[in-house]
Amino acid sequence: ENSDIVLNDPSREGYTFTGWTTSSISEPTKNIKIISGSTGNFVFNANWSANTYNVTLNLNGGESETISYSFVYDSSYEITVPTRIGYAFNRFEDEDGNIIPLNGKWTIAKDLDIFAYWDANPDTKYVINHYTEDLNGGGYTKVNTENLFGISDKTLTVNSKHYEGFTPVEVSKQITIAA
Repeated sequence: ENSDIVLNDPSREGYTFTGWTTSSISEPTKNIKIISGSTGNFVFNANWSANTYNVTLNLNGGESETISYSFVYDSSYEITVPTRIGYAFNRFEDEDGNIIPLNGKWTIAKDLDIFAYWDANPDTKYVINHYTEDLNGGGYTKVNTENLFGISDKTLTVNSKHYEGFTPVEVSKQITIAA
């Protein structure tokens, strides 16, 4: 006994099947049946709609005008380069460690959270001021300013300086270079 043939919905990564078209069916249609006993050649064209995927940025201390995007599969995309004071943007990665380029053709068929990675600037300016106690005991006077450069957010140890005529107080202080 012959039975009708129903065309199944095919699948394709990044796309949604919208239906079949033929020379006699111009609107994409699903569940097309080829009636038992039909003869001849049949040509069916699969029709697809590209899916849209949401991408959310985790800026890890950075800033950007846009922190979420919607990208259409197989279409061009661009992510704005984020900024962070004291740092240079390095890259975005997904949760599996795959590098996500800032632009190109979107070929990831899922919603995604991506994470920014940064390189600390090696020449961030910082200032250390040195003071001596006033002879009358009424306060302190700045006697020296050091303008230095270092790596953003690096912790250093700063030691007191010795000035002639003053009894040094050995002070060692941990500071972090502000980005």
